Amino acid sequence: MLKSKTILVLVLAISLVMGMLSFGMAAERQFVAIATGGTGGTYYPVGGALAQMLSDNLDGIIVTAQSGNASRANCNLIGRGQIETAFSQANVTYWSYTGTGIYEDEPVITNLRGIASIYPETIQIFVNKNSGIKTIEDLKGKKVGVGAPNSGNVCDAEIIFDFHGLTFDDFIPEYIDYNEMAQRFIDGQIDAYFFTTGYPSSSIINMESKRDIEFIPLDSEKIKGLVE
Repeated sequence: MLKSKTILVLVLAISLVMGMLSFGMAAERQFVAIATGGTGGTYYPVGGALAQMLSDNLDGIIVTAQSGNASRANCNLIGRGQIETAFSQANVTYWSYTGTGIYEDEPVITNLRGIASIYPETIQIFVNKNSGIKTIEDLKGKKVGVGAPNSGNVCDAEIIFDFHGLTFDDFIPEYIDYNEMAQRFIDGQIDAYFFTTGYPSSSIINMESKRDIEFIPLDSEKIKGLVE
């Protein structure tokens, strides 16, 4: 698993290098930023490692990773010309480029270009093992961490809950980043934790070390309908 992930990161690094070489030679030094996500997710550490790799191996180019609200916010940053490169979920990127899905009523971001696919992400919903919450429907009236505002995590949560017959009006959504979600979960301030991320994640590791948790299963037939 680690080896395959390393290869994927290297593929992205090579792709980025090819895209940046054209302007890297035009000036003595270029500064390039990669918009990632919150420090408790996977985007930020992967982006940081990638930035260091590129900075160490490219003359005249300094690459930095910037933390932020991830996918949706990152696409908007690209659209406004405020960042050079960014991490984003495939579904959010597609919607922002085509003006569909969550971007149906928003301006299309036509200057987006894909570089590489790095790793798959998994949607997970955690609860305390002794909470009595066994299904998504049991989350009605509960406090649920859904991710930072304007993030892909919130988008995914809206879609998953919608396909299970729920909206954010059926529970109390907490719009907080991964680290804060994990800490509030540990402190008993939220009942559930909706998380879209790659493996491993520091915030999940932190949470698992302090609480006995379990996953809430998703309805396989509903997910099949969503995919189709």
